[in-house]
Amino acid sequence: MNEKYYVIAGTHREFRDFMNKKSAELWDSGVDVSLSNFVYVQNKDSIMGVKDPTGWLVGTWRERPDIRDVIYQMILRTNPSKETLRKILDELNEQHAINL
Repeated sequence: MNEKYYVIAGTHREFRDFMNKKSAELWDSGVDVSLSNFVYVQNKDSIMGVKDPTGWLVGTWRERPDIRDVIYQMILRTNPSKETLRKILDELNEQHAINL
């Protein structure tokens, strides 16, 4: 398996914990996967040049100061743009407006 899974987590520790658990689940279900299939999205540049990234939002991802930039970059990289990502971005923007 060469597929990469992009994990947007609040912290690197949340990423590691998730990666270990998810890789074991996938392996147990018969999916040939290794830890190298998981990519920690440190910032928006982590997904530059990637076409149709797939993965998960984990832990305290909403608290990341760059989360809007990361989600926006995911939208740009996904064809067709996933409606779920647009909803998340809209929700984050609404929360930001309320918290000002």
